[in-house]
Amino acid sequence: MSPVFLPLAQNLTYLVLAFLPQTVPDEFVDDYAGLTTLRTSFTNALRQLKHLQALEFPFWEAKEDKTFTFSTDIMPSLTHISVGDWQQWDAFEVEHKIDVVKWLIHPDLDFDEDLIRGFFEHLGRQARVLQFAAQSGWGRTDLPQGLAENLQKVSWYKNISEHPLESFTLHGFNPLTSHKQEWTTILPSFLSLLSESNIRSISFIDVPSLRNARRHKLDWSQTSPLHKVSTVQISLALDEDTKDRGDGGGEDFEGEDDDGESDAQKGESDPMSERVPADGLESLLDLFPNVVNLSLANFHRAKKPTTESQRGSEEGQPLAVDSQAYDRFARETFQPAARTFIDRLRVFERFDKLEQVVFRSAEAQLAVRFRRDKTEDKETRWHEELRRLY
Repeated sequence: MSPVFLPLAQNLTYLVLAFLPQTVPDEFVDDYAGLTTLRTSFTNALRQLKHLQALEFPFWEAKEDKTFTFSTDIMPSLTHISVGDWQQWDAFEVEHKIDVVKWLIHPDLDFDEDLIRGFFEHLGRQARVLQFAAQSGWGRTDLPQGLAENLQKVSWYKNISEHPLESFTLHGFNPLTSHKQEWTTILPSFLSLLSESNIRSISFIDVPSLRNARRHKLDWSQTSPLHKVSTVQISLALDEDTKDRGDGGGEDFEGEDDDGESDAQKGESDPMSERVPADGLESLLDLFPNVVNLSLANFHRAKKPTTESQRGSEEGQPLAVDSQAYDRFARETFQPAARTFIDRLRVFERFDKLEQVVFRSAEAQLAVRFRRDKTEDKETRWHEELRRLY
């Protein structure tokens, strides 16, 4: 139906084409490739959307119309794009204005150099904002092998110091630990290649906080620091798992938790138990010696105090928050825990350009802002500001 109604939306600016058949009957397996190909009728409809600025089609691989491209002639307003298993990179051969790019990375990319290199060559060439997102459901929390090797081979990499990339986000990948020892250098090697780039902001969001004693710490020892990065965000996923789910190939990975008890048990006994200890961040933060603004989120499991009310105790109803107890929790539990975490990181001593650290929790709906303040006698002081997020 898309080719029917899309031409009626002449002023459309944002379009998401997210259809993907989750199960394909056996009798249609041979036709599956056709299900992920953009039909000519659909790309003809796209040709009429001259105001379209953002397009997401993460589960589509090819186009039926060989003449269709994402050029300024056909899609003059397009600047944002999100792709996944796309394979026909000639659609981006001609001039385009796309500079905000999201790539939903599938684990099979380990085995397809042309796909990786095609992305870097055509969509990475002028990316100003770049995001790698892990495809949910397959368990692996590491970047695919081959990213660093193929980045070095693209035509524009030799001039990386002149590249427009200024913001890079890793969504759903783990910058702290890896399931396999041989994977511990994948992310460090890739970031090392960006050390001469113009990246100012880097984010690690929805980080899987797996706490398994058999996981391996990433090896940052040979990684070149990113001197131009001034803003760093590290945000742990709220939905955590104490067991690694394997490498995406169906392998079950069982093991003991780091401290011998489940994360759920720790959360029940401690209103501010750590998901990841402060010392686990030190090697990662050392990559950004000139950081100015640092944001750390969800490093504790935070249990807000609640009160049993008749309405709140009904099945399916959330417990009401005790306002006074919540205020005490914020001042007497959350803020001291945040201060202790930041003190253990020693960030204000290690990074002389650091101006502020924001430590926040979506569960507690609280944040503490630590701000550097220099007095007239050049004595450094730190100010703390406790805030509610919502």
